[in-house]
Amino acid sequence: MAAGDALQQGLAHRARKAPAAPFRLDVPRLGRFAAVGLCLHGPFFYAGFRALDARFPGRSLGAVLAKTAAGQVTLFPAYLAAALFALASLEGLPKDAAASRVGAAFPRAFAAGCVFWPAANLVNFAAVPPGLPRVAYVNAAAVAWNAYLSLVAAEAAVVVGGGLKGGGK
Repeated sequence: MAAGDALQQGLAHRARKAPAAPFRLDVPRLGRFAAVGLCLHGPFFYAGFRALDARFPGRSLGAVLAKTAAGQVTLFPAYLAAALFALASLEGLPKDAAASRVGAAFPRAFAAGCVFWPAANLVNFAAVPPGLPRVAYVNAAAVAWNAYLSLVAAEAAVVVGGGLKGGGK
């Protein structure tokens, strides 16, 4: 998650049309993404993928499609809401403000995730062995996804507001 956020921060800096200005990484924001990745993302999907493998064993086309669909309608929305809420909460926002931030970011992120993750997970469930290799594959795909999630979360912070000075965006 931290790599995706760092990538997004760099892309946003270049897009501001002030490339001569020095790039300064927002370290508190990066730390929030790292904390959510370490404490939520990894454990959540490790357990989630184990449950999907137990429910739909094997790599047949039917099992792969079932795991992909089940993960998309169960794991993904729950994780996305939890991650967005955690990111806002780690800024120090009260629960109501964090929930408003989730409401602003969730629809756009969920729609994009419904395109990105089924494709990534078809490969994941068809070709990647269960367990830690699967988590590693998902984390590699997640660098691109988390760059997008970082963008959506930052834009929701501007729309909803409530960020802390000196690190909250």
